[in-house]
Amino acid sequence: MRHLYLILPLLAIPAACKPDAATSPTAATPPSAVQPAVAEPIDVNKLVGVWNFIKAEGVRIPRFTVEFRKDGTLRMTSKSDDMEFKREGKYTLEEGEITMIVPGPQNDPETRIVRILKLTDDELIFEEVNLKMEFKRAKPGA
Repeated sequence: MRHLYLILPLLAIPAACKPDAATSPTAATPPSAVQPAVAEPIDVNKLVGVWNFIKAEGVRIPRFTVEFRKDGTLRMTSKSDDMEFKREGKYTLEEGEITMIVPGPQNDPETRIVRILKLTDDELIFEEVNLKMEFKRAKPGA
């Protein structure tokens, strides 16, 4: 239950899974300095839609989805047993990076910047600091 509370405000990355600045030299390094973005420009229309979380190294997140909408808003949802958590926010896409602003635990805005490593019609892979997360596009009506 504890990590479900952390999932949405922290973009599905439990705090325990984030690198420790004291032990990781790249923990304070922005994603753009860690790995280059996708080489070609990214069409925002390819990003728009509902994405189901598939995996991230060392992270188990039950039924997590993120929906990027055409109007620059997003919705993140996580379900576990009989509980459902939702957060809505805004995003921008620029030079291979998605900047997401969502309300945190006390409704204070939290900003996350992730670097897109791969974006196809059916697959989205992005990285924040050194945590790579993989998503598959949700099928309509699923």
